[in-house]
Amino acid sequence: VTAEQENALATVRDAKADLAKQSRELIDARTKLDRRKRYGQKMFENKRVPLIIAQARKRQAQVSAGKLALNHIGKVDDA
Repeated sequence: VTAEQENALATVRDAKADLAKQSRELIDARTKLDRRKRYGQKMFENKRVPLIIAQARKRQAQVSAGKLALNHIGKVDDA
């Protein structure tokens, strides 16, 4: 009986650690996305690239950000 309880406690502890890890990774991913967005906005405002290229990069960034966010949110939900 004690072995089963210890096993259950270890499983709960592992699940909590996994949840904390996934939450940290989600926060890190959001931080990266925010930095990329800010950098892209700055490049757009300073006209460092032609408008059509800036808009294409913005669209690509939105798609990538959506995929990344869904991936991390799914991992947090699974944990």
